[in-house]
Amino acid sequence: MRQVLFAALFGLLIADLLTGAEPTPEPLAKSTITSVGVFKNGLALVQQEIDVPGPGAYRLDIAPNPVHGSFWIKSNCDVESALKLLDFDTPRPVAGLQDELAGKNVVIHLKDKADGIAGTVEPTSRSQSSFVTVKTATGSTYINPAEITSIDVKGAGKTKEGTIKQQRPVLVLTVDKTDKKPAIVLSYLTHGFSWAPSYLVEIGDGNNLTIEMAAAVRNEFADLKESEIKLMTGTPAIEFSNVISPLSPKQNLEKFLSALQSDGLPGVDGNEMQFTSIGKRNLKSGESLSLRVGRAKVGYERLVEWNVASDENGSITEETWDVLQFKNPFAFPMGTAPAMVMDRDQFKSQRTCSRALVGEASSLRFARSQDMRTRGKESEELVKKPAEKDAKVDKEAKIEKGEIIRIGMNEYRRATIDGELTVTNQRKQPSKVILRRDIKGKVLQTDVDAKVQAYEEGLRAVNPSNEIVWTVSLGAGEEKTVRYRYTALILLSRERWAATW
Repeated sequence: MRQVLFAALFGLLIADLLTGAEPTPEPLAKSTITSVGVFKNGLALVQQEIDVPGPGAYRLDIAPNPVHGSFWIKSNCDVESALKLLDFDTPRPVAGLQDELAGKNVVIHLKDKADGIAGTVEPTSRSQSSFVTVKTATGSTYINPAEITSIDVKGAGKTKEGTIKQQRPVLVLTVDKTDKKPAIVLSYLTHGFSWAPSYLVEIGDGNNLTIEMAAAVRNEFADLKESEIKLMTGTPAIEFSNVISPLSPKQNLEKFLSALQSDGLPGVDGNEMQFTSIGKRNLKSGESLSLRVGRAKVGYERLVEWNVASDENGSITEETWDVLQFKNPFAFPMGTAPAMVMDRDQFKSQRTCSRALVGEASSLRFARSQDMRTRGKESEELVKKPAEKDAKVDKEAKIEKGEIIRIGMNEYRRATIDGELTVTNQRKQPSKVILRRDIKGKVLQTDVDAKVQAYEEGLRAVNPSNEIVWTVSLGAGEEKTVRYRYTALILLSRERWAATW
């Protein structure tokens, strides 16, 4: 009996091999994207749960395109992942009449001809033109498809199959044996998600403003169904963000190796990153979502900022802006984003609101200060001319005295500059003005209560960089002047310092 059973099984196996029977494809594993942590740089952290009944090999219904090094599997059993090429039945591409009817006996009826044309349609390989080629008793006839009204097919015979076999890359998970039902969660970074914040600032009174934050989310990765979306503030450090994993169906070896050799794009250290959940959402691929994230009222101060800066050539630039200063009232950090300012339903401007942590101060320049008059002046301190007997002091002596300084191949002279800034309030109400002066040199003296802040210097800078900040209060129509003194090294071929603006 065993020999008969073995012979029967062997016969079935040989029959399958002879008939070319294909192996049964792996069953489909349903998955659910449970959460998406969306960054503003087009990346997202995806959590995807896999539902399988037990051990075995399963093909994933949603094939991810993970960033290299970010694809991880968490499970209660051993799970192996592999990208495989599997055969799928796909609809055969729509062909023309020549291809559909090749080798068949037909009678083609034309618009302006009573009798039809009988013959055999030529194979496609023998006719590459747009005409339908039919072999008749007298030769070959080329027929314009636009002139055909109907076609009679004699002995239709076997029609072409409606589907063809095509290979597609599919991510296959091989689940090992386990005493419990497998619990599998995929975690990976992927491209295709992003979000962008924006703000509405309403300054209805002089004490408090109302600020509303909205978020626009764009999904171009996969359909989300009841997936929790978390908005990420901050810039993550993702060095391999432009390197797609070899597990992605869209990746190939050449692109992968090329991306590995290119420079990475690291972000900050991520210490200030924070997720803000906007709940579970349904969002199909290709759809966008806009919603309010928060709305709060906070006290603010309206003041004027006058920023004055000069470069190594002595060129002066200045800006005077009306500024709103307030503290972040939300329970999450504010990102740098466009802010539209409204004053009692009247549009004022749209400007950039600076980033601020929870409770941190933020400032918003929203309008040019047209009714503040400013002027400034800088002049070099006059040096007493040497006596006649000292007129022939050579350059080496000046170098020893520190009047000329050599740095590298260049020679500089030390200059002392006196400056003053004057601002006039032409408004009908008092105003607080913050004056900022960027100095390329060493600050010697300032009047009033000024704060001097040193900047980090470049390696090739011959003069230190400093910022002097004054805060002055002006009554209606009042004018004030602040003064300062500093020293700077001036390239001998670049003379200046008699500037008024």
